[in-house]
Amino acid sequence: MTYTKNGLLLFFVLVQSLGLFGQTCGGMNLNSQAAIDNFATTTSGCHQMTGTLTIEGNDITNLNGLAGLTQIDGVLQITNNPNLNGLTGLDNVTSIGGIYMKDNDDPDFKNLQGLNGLTSINGSMFIWYNDYLESFSGLEQLTGTLTYAKIVENVRLSDMSAMSGITEITGNGSADGGGFTVKKNNVQNLNGWQNLTKINTFLSVLLEDSLTDISALNSLTEVTGSFAIMNHPQLTNLDGLDNLLTVGGNLTVSNDDVLTDCEALCNLINHGSAASYNVGSNGATSCQIYTDGNGQISQPPAAGTLPAICQSILPVELVTFFVRSAGEKVSLSWQTQSEIDNAGFSIQRSLDGKNWVDIGWVDGHGSTTETWNYDFLDVFPASGIDYYRLMQEDYDGHISASKVVSVLLDGERMGLTVAPNPASNWVYLQSHSDKPLRISIFSSTGQRMFLGSGTKIDVSGYPRGIYFIVAEIEGRYFREKLMVD
Repeated sequence: MTYTKNGLLLFFVLVQSLGLFGQTCGGMNLNSQAAIDNFATTTSGCHQMTGTLTIEGNDITNLNGLAGLTQIDGVLQITNNPNLNGLTGLDNVTSIGGIYMKDNDDPDFKNLQGLNGLTSINGSMFIWYNDYLESFSGLEQLTGTLTYAKIVENVRLSDMSAMSGITEITGNGSADGGGFTVKKNNVQNLNGWQNLTKINTFLSVLLEDSLTDISALNSLTEVTGSFAIMNHPQLTNLDGLDNLLTVGGNLTVSNDDVLTDCEALCNLINHGSAASYNVGSNGATSCQIYTDGNGQISQPPAAGTLPAICQSILPVELVTFFVRSAGEKVSLSWQTQSEIDNAGFSIQRSLDGKNWVDIGWVDGHGSTTETWNYDFLDVFPASGIDYYRLMQEDYDGHISASKVVSVLLDGERMGLTVAPNPASNWVYLQSHSDKPLRISIFSSTGQRMFLGSGTKIDVSGYPRGIYFIVAEIEGRYFREKLMVD
């Protein structure tokens, strides 16, 4: 095959116009404003960096020269920039391998605007010693998980609300790794972390002088490492820990001078587990609980201490709670050993373990020391995984949540077929019903991608990944996982 001179010229012009040269580059250290300004030229228009990007220089004032970057596979490291006034210039970056931001002390560096396009951090988030940082504003599009998170000594930081898309701190499989730490900032609350359900490492909230409210942790059910809440002079209660059921290490709550209400820990004490407790030196004896070297709470508990209070408010001693499939239905059964003023149980179901709906009620037996067995049949479960919990309610309206149990139902057997799966262009749905299907498709982060009806859906524009199809058929809901490749 031969090419004419004009043909070769046309080929190279076409290749350059399509951006096939200079699209990727290795990691680098940009240590001056000139290096930032000349980035596009020196890297031939790099838009994906395969290593770590370090930005560190006394004369760096802006990052406008990095506007062509869209992805950083390594860590975005922005450190020791006394004159950097913000992150504008990184607006097109959608994914990074981690972020390390430390000692950026220009008075105009008040937020993270400039990272507005960032949707995922495939690693850890370390934000340290940024003296004028007030807000995480700019991270509102961020979703998914973080490996570790350390937010330490940003003395003006008061707003973390942009972190609401984060659902888990994975810990890289280690309960003793980098952890999740919030320490010595200026936060009054933990708003932004309200969708965090699991921390697969340790959690430390320390020395936050302005902290008065931790209720944003109300979705948290498990911390696989240790958990410490210490040295908060304005924290009066632990509301927000009501759904915490597992602490794999030591639970420490101490030196919180005005802390007088720790009843949010009763669900953990009565129904969950911690390796050991060290709760004390707080504002009241009602916030005291200790365990011996074997992790055992002293019995009988001292009057006025947290174990005694939790026992006194425990209206029902739930011995077992099981769930199993029964054809196209789900059978729930549970047993109580004693009940005090038990009005009954609200049965709740969820498709994701986070959003719950009431599906029934079973009356309790008031006050009794007898053993009672209870049953409930869910006649309209959804296909896929169904999660269940009991919300026990006593006569004065106090409600306690049980542990969460789940069951897997076969959607195809129940009447929903999805094909092809994986899919890249069109996906076809088939059900046992001849009535229209009402369809929703959600991404793995919970974003609704489609809402409508029909049996043929175009998914060609969806990014590769895992999606969930929820179909309403004659008043019943069916859920199937879909892979888009």
